[in-house]
Amino acid sequence: MIAKIISVGSEILSGDILDTNSKYLAEKMQDLGIDTEKIIAVNDEFDKIKNLVIVESADTDIILITGGLGPTEDDMTKEAVAAAIGKELISDDESFLRLKEYFKGNSFAIENNNKQVIFPKGSNILPNKCGTADGFSIYHNSCRIIVMPGPPREMIPMFEDYIYRDLDSSDNFYFSKYYRISGMGEWRVEKTIEDLIHGKDSIATYSKREGLFIKIKIKANTEAQASKRFEEYEEILKNRFGDMYIGEGIKDPATILGELLEKKSITVSCAESITGGMIASKLIGYPGISKCLKESYITYSDDIKSEVLGVNQNTLNEHTAVSEEVLNEMLEGLYQRSNADLVIASTGYAGPTGDDIGLVYIGAMYKSKKSLIEKRYSGDRNKIRERAAYDALLNAWRLVEES
Repeated sequence: MIAKIISVGSEILSGDILDTNSKYLAEKMQDLGIDTEKIIAVNDEFDKIKNLVIVESADTDIILITGGLGPTEDDMTKEAVAAAIGKELISDDESFLRLKEYFKGNSFAIENNNKQVIFPKGSNILPNKCGTADGFSIYHNSCRIIVMPGPPREMIPMFEDYIYRDLDSSDNFYFSKYYRISGMGEWRVEKTIEDLIHGKDSIATYSKREGLFIKIKIKANTEAQASKRFEEYEEILKNRFGDMYIGEGIKDPATILGELLEKKSITVSCAESITGGMIASKLIGYPGISKCLKESYITYSDDIKSEVLGVNQNTLNEHTAVSEEVLNEMLEGLYQRSNADLVIASTGYAGPTGDDIGLVYIGAMYKSKKSLIEKRYSGDRNKIRERAAYDALLNAWRLVEES
């Protein structure tokens, strides 16, 4: 089967918002074994949406449309789809009842949202459990057109509740898992699993700012069959990548470390130069970190490294602030000052000028054990800093996990 995805919204084309709906739907189509042939963004213009539906529905099995179902004048996806397939718009009684219940008798709100209960004749209505804009599904010749609201918090539950399994007409299902690898470039990871990539299951590498992942997609009759195969792959990945293998899942590094610290009741403190508070900030994003995080310092200048952390001025003069020697003293000083179980530190060159842009030292000290790593990153200033923060968190996680 072939699918096409259409995102309606001028704000997407202007760059005001990121089109995460298309990414989500493309991944789901892949899980179902349905090929996504096109992803298209279109302005909130009646004729453009209408013509796009006419052209794209002529040679595909499924069109997934998101956006343009709201109550305002520029929300015209339903009207354009109805015109494209030659259907009149009619009111749906059940959708109207849901709207009345949502607004609890507020006649003004009901009247101003009334266009949200009108759909092309013959539509199968998709209730919106998280908002007021119901979606709909309708067949036009041999193409199934599925229209859903734009906000992801509304679109995703609707898709999962009413569309996902309905699109799989086979006895087989597709199951996917992500596995995180740390400390290696994408080309090395791909080389390490080259024989698996060319096997019967779909296996690919994905490089993101927050880390590098291997995605494995398995076709199986049951979840139990898929789980057994995933277990076999996990053993292979553990054996091949060793310490570089972090585990299954797409949790961000702060959550991975935060869960471990909370589980073991471990306190943590940070001292950051190049990352300028990013490590602590990401940790604070984890809800349970208040039980663990003691304090954090941005020790950007040499003077503050000496004054706050006790880094020896001779060490700074001899090795410079961006060195393993200075990082080591930062860890020692922070460990003594904060009395935390775990301390994390960073120093490096983020640019934009200089010969050593991307040279970073990240380290952690847990009780009496240390892990200091030299990294060389490419990219702009903020990309270097963010990658350093993520790797610092994963390095700290590994140190605690192995202790």
